Amino acid sequence: MFSISGEKILNTDIATLYAELTDLNKFVPNLPDLKLIKEVKENEAHVIIAPGFSFLKTELDTIITCVPNGTDGSQITIASKGIGTFSKAEASFNLKPSENSVIVNWEMKTTELGGLLKLVPPTLLKAAANQVIGGLLKNLEEKLTKDHKMQTITEAEFNQKVLESTEPILVDFYSPTCPPCRMLDSKTFPQVPDLNIVKIDATEAINLSTQYRVNAVPTLIVFKGGKEVKRQLGYVEPDVLRKMFE
Repeated sequence: MFSISGEKILNTDIATLYAELTDLNKFVPNLPDLKLIKEVKENEAHVIIAPGFSFLKTELDTIITCVPNGTDGSQITIASKGIGTFSKAEASFNLKPSENSVIVNWEMKTTELGGLLKLVPPTLLKAAANQVIGGLLKNLEEKLTKDHKMQTITEAEFNQKVLESTEPILVDFYSPTCPPCRMLDSKTFPQVPDLNIVKIDATEAINLSTQYRVNAVPTLIVFKGGKEVKRQLGYVEPDVLRKMFE
């Protein structure tokens, strides 16, 4: 039996990351070497893992259970069985907010090792465990980065991306040199990854800026059915942004 631990900084907010670590529908797809998702319930998932370790080539029938830890972490139990092997491990993730990011302190403990795994040197097992946690956090980081990245469009794309959108969409008319615009990018937008938002450089989209009376930046306009329905000028907090979609 062994225990390993580490720290990782992710550029997101604590509420978003907490949801990724406690909702198995979000958590499971980020598992490294995931081959098949058999079933996902509220606090338990049944999956098949195909690890690429030199000492373990068999597929692993795996049960994952999750117990949220208050509002700042989670406890994950992973029980796996393969041909001639079985194991059980507990991983804990504790979240601490930092400026525009979250510090993740994690620990993994093995509680059971059986079959051929008993013959594997502890150094290899620890390296494999580090690879699993590292792969999980890397996949999670890539997902959050993709989710939080606002799509920047041009005037030529405006009709298709905005006016023809079947869902309400917010357009952020911004300028690269505008401090409040950068605050939206770093503080507000990462906390609302579920909202439909695109960005347009107002200094380049002169015709659109004139058409929609964009006299200062940032100007935030919500379009629905091809028409403007709400407008806000300047920096806004996430809750204000959400109300614009109501």
